[in-house]
Amino acid sequence: MRHVIPILLLATLLNGCAIVQQILQPPTISFSRAEYRATDFDSLDMDLVFLVSNPNPLGAQMEGYSIKLVVDGLTLLDGDVDQVVDLSGGATTEIVVPASLRWMELADKIQELAEGEPVPDTVPWSAEGDVRFMTPLGELGLPFNVGGDAPVIAPPVIQPVNARVEPASFTAVRMEVDVAVKNVMGRATGFKRLDQQLRIGGNAIVSSRIMDGESIPAHSTEIRTVAFELDALQVGAALVAAIAAGGEVDVALVGDAQVDTGIGVIPLSFNTAEGLMPSLGF
Repeated sequence: MRHVIPILLLATLLNGCAIVQQILQPPTISFSRAEYRATDFDSLDMDLVFLVSNPNPLGAQMEGYSIKLVVDGLTLLDGDVDQVVDLSGGATTEIVVPASLRWMELADKIQELAEGEPVPDTVPWSAEGDVRFMTPLGELGLPFNVGGDAPVIAPPVIQPVNARVEPASFTAVRMEVDVAVKNVMGRATGFKRLDQQLRIGGNAIVSSRIMDGESIPAHSTEIRTVAFELDALQVGAALVAAIAAGGEVDVALVGDAQVDTGIGVIPLSFNTAEGLMPSLGF
């Protein structure tokens, strides 16, 4: 008889575990969305947002996750992350898995840019891994395998492209310089502000805001004209005479802008120089 109680107790415990296993259900995970943020033109931040539900009255705890991120066929991230999140019984919560796409790591896309090919609108990505949980039944891994298309961001190209001159006096000329603002992306690009300073022969000639609150459609170019008078006191009589005669002049464009990519406003500084042969007469 002395063995009856332990045997009954063991049977009860085993039966209880079976009942608990039947009653308790593992948490579930589903992919909600990908959120993108652009803070500079070197990289794109993305958050993979998952919904995790605990159908049980007892709480569970997320211990962390593993993730392998592949973008355009290139593995950019592969590792484990410890992240503790308490999930109460009956609750559903968002789990955010952050990642970053650095364009310099995407050699094929950089090569396309270097060869003058159109910048792709998006690049495909895929992510797989699992989220680790500690539950009343022990440690549990919930696998995920998701994918999508990430938007590609690229800075606009800003440069002087044409110049025209008309004599104003013996020592001065009136001059117009066309500034091209090219949107190379596959989505509209807005400008909160675009300020430029025009320099000729190394001298600062005129500063102006040439765009503000405007948008350039995808894969298109807008032209803005900067007009001013150039005299010998600014750049020297020899340079004015050369420009008046239609000689080539070095035009440098320096400035900064606030570029709205549609997924973030990014500051941009530019410094370009072009040798232009001004046409005579407006």
